[in-house]
Amino acid sequence: TKALAVPVGAKQRGIPVIGFMQSWDNPTSKGPFPFRPDKVIVWNEILRREIEEHHAIPAERIFVSGVPQFDLYTHTDRFLSRDAFFRKWRLDPSRRLITYTTGSARMLPDEHLVIDMLDQAMKRHEIVPDSQLLVRLHPKDKPEVYSRFAQRADIVVQSPGRVGATQDNWNPSIEDMYDLAELMYHSDVVVNIASTITIDAACLDTPVINVRFDGPTNHDYLNSCRRYYDYDHYRNILATGGVRIADTPAELVDAINRYLADPQLESAGRERIRNEQCWKLDGQSGRRIAEFLLTTMRQHQPSDGSDAVASA
Repeated sequence: TKALAVPVGAKQRGIPVIGFMQSWDNPTSKGPFPFRPDKVIVWNEILRREIEEHHAIPAERIFVSGVPQFDLYTHTDRFLSRDAFFRKWRLDPSRRLITYTTGSARMLPDEHLVIDMLDQAMKRHEIVPDSQLLVRLHPKDKPEVYSRFAQRADIVVQSPGRVGATQDNWNPSIEDMYDLAELMYHSDVVVNIASTITIDAACLDTPVINVRFDGPTNHDYLNSCRRYYDYDHYRNILATGGVRIADTPAELVDAINRYLADPQLESAGRERIRNEQCWKLDGQSGRRIAEFLLTTMRQHQPSDGSDAVASA
């Protein structure tokens, strides 16, 4: 593929290639490396161990950086205030915010039915009445499926911002990234199905509920969202005790009400998620990566002074 042209060409010319592990599920669910990098940058120690174990790359060739896209989560002073954020998204600042973030349409085709069930529970006043619902769409979801929610005055549907030809189809602007960060910060509870958003929310100590049912009817295991909770990367999340699992609509309602009553529930588990998945949530991950790349370049600088490192 075109994406492999640069690292393959670099390897042919003896130029060191550094691989960047873009997501936490790559080592255990995405198969082998399409090429063998000379060094690898990863988010955390879990990924470092998985790269060693499953891809036979020695520890001295693996650099742990933290999560660069989470650097802005340490700058909450730059976020919009709650009132300003709620006005921007036509939300009512006097009511609590339940945020549901969807997955891709291919992986979770019936997720809109779960949102239907949540909406109906709110209409029946089964959930704390001073609450409201925002649905944030995955970049690979189908907006037309959620058009019936977007037309409602009592539900806000948020698009993910600028799309692009990346693995998750998201090429966010700085504003897009702040929209997500502020949403995680100002939400009272975040609901999703086995999503990376769980880590985003935990970064800001926002309670997280994971849905483990498919809608009105559960599918067989291989076609059900239940299988995603057995993936190695997500089992690490469950082991922290930092999320609540809802296996039925009633359990989802109960978990939401519990968190709205006491947002400190499972806070220690969310701290463990931050420590394990983010390694260092200090706003310096991008700087560490830049310094690592510059150091590697200096170590391999050719005699003519040209650049000597390719990254992929």
